[in-house]
Amino acid sequence: MKKLLMILILLMVSGVGFGQTLSLDECIQTALRNNPDVQKSEFTLRQSQISTQQAWSALYPGVSASASTSNSGPFVSDMQDEWNWNIGGGVSQQFYRPGMYSGISLARERQTSTAYSDLSLRDQIRTSVERLYFEILASDTTIGVYKANIKLSDEQITKMERMVELGLKRQSDLLKSKVQRGTFEAQLIREVESQASTKRSLNIIIGRDPNSDLSIKPFDVEEISVPDYATAYEMMLEYNPTIKQVSEIADQGATIITSYF
Repeated sequence: MKKLLMILILLMVSGVGFGQTLSLDECIQTALRNNPDVQKSEFTLRQSQISTQQAWSALYPGVSASASTSNSGPFVSDMQDEWNWNIGGGVSQQFYRPGMYSGISLARERQTSTAYSDLSLRDQIRTSVERLYFEILASDTTIGVYKANIKLSDEQITKMERMVELGLKRQSDLLKSKVQRGTFEAQLIREVESQASTKRSLNIIIGRDPNSDLSIKPFDVEEISVPDYATAYEMMLEYNPTIKQVSEIADQGATIITSYF
């Protein structure tokens, strides 16, 4: 029993230090700001924006300039007091070449697809943070229940010991009570281990060290109004960023094929 208590204490104090107590919104915002995958997605989106700007540059006019100077005579003795200067410049504009305009359209579609991919990733991060956050809160409740069961078991064991001394109960009854308490202890330790793993996962998603201390605020879950199937299906087709990304990829393929004709 002492060994179990030591394991429990070590698990409860894992992650040395006292961190800030975070709300659900703070966890989500921290994840969207610090998560490496989100940062990579932002970089990819910025690259697609630059590619679009490069594609548009094909429509910009080209400007050239030149300048030269000379003096008569090949020798220094033939040089005149005044130098001859020649300065020139030009502007050119290309209006069409194969793939010129389709390249712009393709770059814009790729940028839109990348933007939808970024939104989809952010939704996934937000969903993962919410899931882990509520798992930790549920685990806190479960741990509280196991602790209460252990406390009741201790009281039951004390009563059972007295009744055994008085001859009202048998030793086997006392042993059953102790076994039940051990079961509650094992459940408590497993739940604490599971919660520690969940906290590590949440720390990773929000861009923190996995073993840093994490404390979260309780959250009152509001009742959510769920639309009917048909409405939910239409909303999914209209707003889901993953579906929009697939549509953009299909448009890109059509644009590439068209550019060859």
